[in-house]
Amino acid sequence: MDTVFTFHPIDAKFDGFNSPEVKSKLKQWNLDEGMVLQRFRYDQPCETHQADTLIRDFFQSAEVLLRCKVLGENRALVVMQNLKNVQKKELNATQISLEFFDRLKEAEIIRESGMMVHRLDEIVEGFTVSDRLREMLLMKDSEYYSTYPKGDRNELLFHIFKHLCLGGSMCQHEDSIEPYLDTVKLLYKDLVSVAKNKGSNKIEVVSWAYQILDLDAQVRLFPRTSPSNFCYVIVDPIKRHITYWYFACLPYW
Repeated sequence: MDTVFTFHPIDAKFDGFNSPEVKSKLKQWNLDEGMVLQRFRYDQPCETHQADTLIRDFFQSAEVLLRCKVLGENRALVVMQNLKNVQKKELNATQISLEFFDRLKEAEIIRESGMMVHRLDEIVEGFTVSDRLREMLLMKDSEYYSTYPKGDRNELLFHIFKHLCLGGSMCQHEDSIEPYLDTVKLLYKDLVSVAKNKGSNKIEVVSWAYQILDLDAQVRLFPRTSPSNFCYVIVDPIKRHITYWYFACLPYW
């Protein structure tokens, strides 16, 4: 199939990701190993109805595949080959404030002080759920799960928050919500672009966000199934930038 878009790598700074504070936290949460973050510029304008073609061409580009690697069973990052199909899900990217997480206190998922509310340990999808926060994130039958209904859980901001809270297989969790929120703010700022809506005069996110669920390729997108796994493609249609953010969790046992 002929491609429409071509891609060129950008030496992006990613000030949030590369700050000493965030690097330290990602290491503590075991999200530093197996993570890939790359940004590219594409060569021509793209309208929303062309998004499928843009993402298809993105994963067909030799320039992209050379840099957007995935984690193999041997814990080494490997190049995807013979990619035939992209399974994706469009995410919402409407949130511009951390007020989105105020309801965590309102629902008593965390204390007014920001500290976690602990509970009896329970194993869910390979995670030890020991507080109400992770109960809300993982347990669909929990009374706290509905604090964030389906539409809110489809927000890119929620996805980032969830991945930081779950961490990797050797994650050292926080006792307070603040480190997660501080990090979410910096990463979200790196990943999305905002602009003022001329009609409403309000600041809005202009980026398009997609969760990549699977790639029909010779190499699997993720070596094992885990809620910690993620692969996102985020498009800035104004700057013609496309960002690839990936992490795969591979337990040590």
